Amino acid sequence: MTVVYPMRSKILIVNENSEEADLLRIILEDENHILDIAASGECALDIAGKSMPDLILLGSTFPDMDGIEVQRRLKKEASTQGIPVILLAGKNEMENIVKSFPAVGVDCLTKPFLGEEVLARTRSHLHFKSLVNQYAEESEALKKRNAELEKEIADKNRAVTVAEIQNRALEAFAQDNSLSDIIDILTKGLESQFDGCMCSVLVFNPESQSLHHCSAPSLPAKFSQAIEGMQIGPSVGSCGTAAYTKKLVVVEDIETDPLWKRAQKFALSHNLRACWSLPILAADDRVLGTFAVYYSSPRRPSKEELDLIGSFAYVAGVTIESKELEKSSRAKSDFLARMSHELRTPMNSILGFTQLLEMDVQNPLTSYQKDNLRTISSAGQHLLELINEVLDLSKIETGHLELSIEVINLNELVDNVVSFSKPLAENKGVTLKLQNSQSQEYFAETDSLRLKEVLLNLLSNAIKYNKLNGSVTVSFEEQAEGKIRIGVRDTGHGISAENKLKVFKPFERFDVDSDFIEGTGIGLSISKRLVEMMNGSINFESELREGSFFYIDLPISDKTPTLPHIKEKLNMPNVSTEKRGNCKIVYIEDILENIELVRQILSHRKDIELFYATNALDGIELARAEMPDLILMDIHLPEIDGLTAFKRLQAIDEMRSIPVVALTSDAMDTNAKKALEMGFHSYITKPIDIPKFMSLIKSILY
Repeated sequence: MTVVYPMRSKILIVNENSEEADLLRIILEDENHILDIAASGECALDIAGKSMPDLILLGSTFPDMDGIEVQRRLKKEASTQGIPVILLAGKNEMENIVKSFPAVGVDCLTKPFLGEEVLARTRSHLHFKSLVNQYAEESEALKKRNAELEKEIADKNRAVTVAEIQNRALEAFAQDNSLSDIIDILTKGLESQFDGCMCSVLVFNPESQSLHHCSAPSLPAKFSQAIEGMQIGPSVGSCGTAAYTKKLVVVEDIETDPLWKRAQKFALSHNLRACWSLPILAADDRVLGTFAVYYSSPRRPSKEELDLIGSFAYVAGVTIESKELEKSSRAKSDFLARMSHELRTPMNSILGFTQLLEMDVQNPLTSYQKDNLRTISSAGQHLLELINEVLDLSKIETGHLELSIEVINLNELVDNVVSFSKPLAENKGVTLKLQNSQSQEYFAETDSLRLKEVLLNLLSNAIKYNKLNGSVTVSFEEQAEGKIRIGVRDTGHGISAENKLKVFKPFERFDVDSDFIEGTGIGLSISKRLVEMMNGSINFESELREGSFFYIDLPISDKTPTLPHIKEKLNMPNVSTEKRGNCKIVYIEDILENIELVRQILSHRKDIELFYATNALDGIELARAEMPDLILMDIHLPEIDGLTAFKRLQAIDEMRSIPVVALTSDAMDTNAKKALEMGFHSYITKPIDIPKFMSLIKSILY
C-alpha cells in the first residue's frame, strides 16, 4: 500500500529568532506547504488550537515559557496531542532536551539547520502522520462496517426468531388450540424481543362496541381486569382510541398525554408510563381488536419496533378472523344438525306409523281409511322431501356438503335414470326415450349419486310439467373444449321470458299447473349448485308453449372406472341363514314415540326380544346385563350423546364385538361419516323406511 502525505500540509514554525524562522520558511517554501509562524509559546498554543497544523517546528526558548513546556501543554489537550513536534535546539541545549525527551516524545533538530536535514525530517513526520490518519480513517470505517454487519446479523437472527414464533402460533391454530393460547404465543414472543416490553391483545365486540381481554402475559392482573370491557372512543386511552380511529396510537408518556386523562393515575400506580396500540383489522377493514405494547418508562417506538408490532398484529388478525369463521361455520353446522333432528323426529312417527298401518294385514283398513292414509303418507313424503332439500341447500351454502368424486360411466348412469323414470312417465301419459346412448361411451369424474339426483330432478320436471301424450327425450352430444352435454328435452308448456330469470332460484314455481303438481321449488336450485360443485354447468333453452331443453355440460375424462374389489371366498366369513334362536336388541332412545314405533315394527318377529333405555348411561348398563346381539343407538341423547356412549361401549372388552347401528334424526353427512369411521355398523336416518330397516336387521342377526 502506497501512502503519500498531503502536498499542502500545514506546518507551524514557532521561534523567537526571526532569522531562524525565516530560514526555515525559505527551506520549506519549495515543498508548497501552508506555513504559519509564531514568536511565543502562548501564540503557538493559540494557533495550534485553531488551525490544527500537521507538524510543528518548535523552538527551545521563549520569553513566556520554554519549548518543552509548550510541548507538554500541546500533549495535554486532546485536540492537539496528536500533532507531531520537532524541537529546534542549539548544541548546548541538547543535553536538557534528551533528558526531557521520554516525557515529551518529540524529535529534535540541531542548529545550525541544514536544508536537506530539515526537509528529510519534515517529510518523514508528515508521511508518518498521513499513515496514522489513514489508519484512523480505515479503522473508523471498519468499525462502522462491523457495526452494520452486527446489526444485519442481529436483524436476520430476529427475523428468524420472529418467523419461528409466528409459525408456532399458526401450528397451534392448526391443532385447534384456543384463541387465547394462540395469541399468548404472539404476545410472549414479542416481549422476548424487547427488554421491559409488556404486550396486550384485546378482542373487539362489535355489538357492545367494547374491548375484551385475550392475552396479557406480563401486564399487572389488576390492570387487565380494570380495562376489561372498555368502550372504544376518540379519546379512550391508547387501545380504545386505536380501535375507534383504526389508526396507530402512540402515547410516549401516559403521565402527560390527554388520551390517558381518565385512567392516568391508575396506570401510573401500576408503573405503566408508555403505551402504543395498533388496531387489528380484518381483510374487509373491520376492527377485530388491538395489539398494545406497554413500558414502565416514557418511550418513543423505533421503526423496527413498529414494524414488528405490525407483523404480530397481522398474524393475530388472521387468527382472530379465522376463529370467527370457524365458530360461525360450527354454529351453522350445529344449527343444521339441530334442524335436521327437530324436523325429522316428528316425521319419524308420522311416516313410521303410517307404514305400519299400511302393512297391517291382520287388521285391514276400509277403503276410505286407505285413501286417508295415502293422503297422510303423500303429504308426509312431500314434507320430508322439502326438509331434505332445504337441508341440502343449506349444506351447500355453508360448505358442509361433501362430494364423493370418482370416474363413472355416464352412459350406464343415464340408462339407469331413464329406466327409473319410465313408470312416472307412463303414469303421466308421457313418452320417454333415450337418444345416442350407445354411439360412444363417455366417462366423467363426478359424484354418481349426486349426478343421478340432478338428472332425476330434470326428468321428473320434464315429465310432471309436460302435456298429455307429450314426450321427453334424453340425449348425449359432444361439445367444444372436451365436454359432453346430457340434455333433457320436453314438449311441455315452456317458460316465459319474464320467468326465465327465476328458474334456478329456490321456491320459485310458475308453471300453469304448479298448484296441482307435487314439488318444492328447490330442486333446480340444488341441481345448479351440485353440478357446479362437480366442475360442470347447467342451463336451459325454452319457448313458451313449445317446451324446454335443460342440459348439463361435464368435462369428459380420459380415465375409466376401476373395477370394484371382490373379496376371495376364502376370506369371506361364514354366514348362516338358519335362525340362531331368540335374538336380543337393545334400543337406546330418549323419545318414547320412537321406541314405540320400533317396538311395533319388531313385534311381529317372535324371535326378537327388544329392550330399551331412555338415556345412554342406563343403556350401557342394560347392554352389559343383557349382552344383546344388536344395539340401536340414537345420537342426540341427554347427558351424554350416542357417539360418546359408543366409545364407552367399545372400552368394554366383552361388548366390543356387538354391532351398533345409529338410528337418528341427524342427517348431516359429516356426522354420519364420523360415526361410521368410529366403528358404527350402519347409520340409519329417520324417518325409518321399514322394509329397508328390517332388511338391515335381518342381515345383522341372521
